[in-house]
Amino acid sequence: MERKESDQQHIKHFPTQEEFDACNDEIAKMFYDGPIWPEQALDEGWDEKYESEAKKLNIFSYSAQFDEEVQGRLSGISPRDVIGIYNRIKPCKCGADNPKALENECMGDYSFSIICNKCGRKVTRSMYDYDVRELNGEIDLCIRDWNSGFDQEEIDAAQEAENERVQIKQEDVIWEPLHPNNMLGNPVEGYYTLLFRKQYDGKIFGFKWTIVFQYEEIDYALSGDNINAYILFGKDYTDLEKPFSYPEPREKCMFINDYDTGCIDGVNDYGNFYYAYKTLEDAKEGALTRCARYGIDRDTIIKHDGEWKGD
Repeated sequence: MERKESDQQHIKHFPTQEEFDACNDEIAKMFYDGPIWPEQALDEGWDEKYESEAKKLNIFSYSAQFDEEVQGRLSGISPRDVIGIYNRIKPCKCGADNPKALENECMGDYSFSIICNKCGRKVTRSMYDYDVRELNGEIDLCIRDWNSGFDQEEIDAAQEAENERVQIKQEDVIWEPLHPNNMLGNPVEGYYTLLFRKQYDGKIFGFKWTIVFQYEEIDYALSGDNINAYILFGKDYTDLEKPFSYPEPREKCMFINDYDTGCIDGVNDYGNFYYAYKTLEDAKEGALTRCARYGIDRDTIIKHDGEWKGD
């Protein structure tokens, strides 16, 4: 059966890979080069007079996606504010004026650097630094450190010392025995701990670490009594209204409906595999060392009774 000409207009056009990539590039450039939201476009800070003035300054934004530096731009910041940011930067402590300011973006991760064109001094702050508490905070901190005369070595040393201070220690954590199906009749097969912190929006972020015993294999599908590895698993929980905990193990099997209404899952839900350790102590340390990447530290952790411990 032949298609009528009128039917042809209903046939969808599927873009080629080249067309698809070009479309993605245009969308990304819209976010990278100009106002992101309509209300920003109405802000006088995006006026062309500010844009032309900002392009004369020694401040740039680099995107790994486009592999180029754009002068007078910072991602999501109006040209007027870009001018204000650069005007806050003082000459280098060597006396040289007009240092270069550079925002670096790669896959959504941002850092901000100030570089002296004469002596080569460079100061860089990242959005993941311990004292960044708000959006674009790395820019303010970089300018503060530059104007104060700090070198990168001093900043890195302070960062390392702070990381050591706030890192979760074993005394901050309660490891609960893991009974499969939360049944007392089942032997302990490992340990788990639930950790929580408050997000900037007031919601709760949580993470569960589970350490599962792996027994020696005597024969195929037959395990012995000796533990030969401690397997670390992890699972995150986002946008929680409050912390939760699992009920005490019982004699009979508990289904999720039997749990407290705040429970998101059960003790058997381990999450993703992380690493296999030779000792239980190493497995626990491996879990706590990784807490920092999820923003859980001694300043932000929520106590096990649910009370907020951080600032």
